[in-house]
Amino acid sequence: TRFRNVTGVQTCALPISAGHDWLLHIDADELFHTEKGDASAHFASLQGAPIDTINYPNYEALPESEDIGDFFREVTLFKVPPELNRKPVTAEGVRMLQTCPQLHPDFFHYYGAGKSAVRLSVQGMEPNGVHAFTREGGFSGARSMEGAILHYAVCGFEAFWTKYRTLGAFADSWWGKYEIEASIGRFHLDARNAVAKGREDARAFYREHAMMNDSARIEALIAHGFLQRIRGLKT
Repeated sequence: TRFRNVTGVQTCALPISAGHDWLLHIDADELFHTEKGDASAHFASLQGAPIDTINYPNYEALPESEDIGDFFREVTLFKVPPELNRKPVTAEGVRMLQTCPQLHPDFFHYYGAGKSAVRLSVQGMEPNGVHAFTREGGFSGARSMEGAILHYAVCGFEAFWTKYRTLGAFADSWWGKYEIEASIGRFHLDARNAVAKGREDARAFYREHAMMNDSARIEALIAHGFLQRIRGLKT
């Protein structure tokens, strides 16, 4: 495997691995999810598809508690990607979003571009950051409507505290080039600032911006298609 550095992101040229057909890049706080069968069956169904890469939308977890242990098993509430919300947009729904600091002004706290898988038998494919793949001369890609990435970011106060204590006083831009606020909104920066003030400020910020435990509001947001329960995952 040949490594190189592109705009500060560690990437590698992809090997053709015997016995492996697809590679999907996800993090330790993410799961691949499909309602039809499992990952093996899903990727087997792509065998004859004329595509080199496939992108999966991400659903961002919305924790309902400060105290979470195994978030893969305990967290079941997720933000639905706006483009996949099939409910009609209403004035009531818009007002509801605008009064939820967990969802406003930026619906997702982190990324919204999804994550992509790449077919390993395709020559010349390379990572393009952590969300996609590319090839000089072009490639064939598609967006999946069957699979999804479940992103369990900062589920539980201790996970939130540990993440931002570890990151410390990071800059307002990535590698001095990409402005964080312009890319993903204010949450990441505001979380950094809250944790820098100490545990109590950090806990107050987590309660107001990262978690939601108002059951009536949650059910209303589900009814409007902004949130979704996903249970019975195989982990």
